[in-house]
Amino acid sequence: MFRRIIFHRLEKFTLGTIAPSIRRAGQNFFNSGVEITGDNGVHDDLVKSMRCVPLNNTIYPKLLTADWIAPNATIIGDVEVDAGSSIWNTALLRGDTAKIRIGKNSLVQDRAILKSSERTNSEINIGDNVFVGPNVQLDSCTLDDFAYVGMGATLGKGVIVEPYAVVAAGSVVPEGTLVPSGQVWAGHPAAYLRDVTQEEKHQISENLIELQQLSQIYCEETEKDFRDIMDKIEDDSIT
Repeated sequence: MFRRIIFHRLEKFTLGTIAPSIRRAGQNFFNSGVEITGDNGVHDDLVKSMRCVPLNNTIYPKLLTADWIAPNATIIGDVEVDAGSSIWNTALLRGDTAKIRIGKNSLVQDRAILKSSERTNSEINIGDNVFVGPNVQLDSCTLDDFAYVGMGATLGKGVIVEPYAVVAAGSVVPEGTLVPSGQVWAGHPAAYLRDVTQEEKHQISENLIELQQLSQIYCEETEKDFRDIMDKIEDDSIT
């Protein structure tokens, strides 16, 4: 407890007194260096976060109810993510090419790309409890509730994946294809392979729940600030 009080007092002194002085000195050195180097100087540009990029004042990503949006995900324009859903690392959602709607408790995993090849009246609709695996590419299509799209799959324009249907990993589903409920489709181009078993449905549901829990852990970790991290380090050292 005493160590924490000392730490907070030092932090307050550092932020209120030492840091501003160092900042002013650094700015003076920087300005002097820029004057000396002239046109030969290097100019650093800050790169803004791409996690929530508006198109204008009325069209922007609506992400407040989402479970977790990875800090390095890119979400642009007309995108809505409902409660319990998560967008994972380096996923790209191009709401400037199509309306993107994601329902409840769905996952869009790492490096997935959601964008339309046509910008006129295009929509990507993802229902509730949908799994979109890593490296998946979606054109304007519809994934109904409990649909499952394996990693590396590609879905063309107008594709509909019905409830409890499975698109196998690496499959390419041609434009305008309907994947009926309860079926597994695979291949390039994708075609009917077999029916989904009850055991597989159960496994898919369990996997989805586990990943939702993992996304909540990631959310807690990525939203921590410096003080949260220092307090945790100190608590761990005491125990």
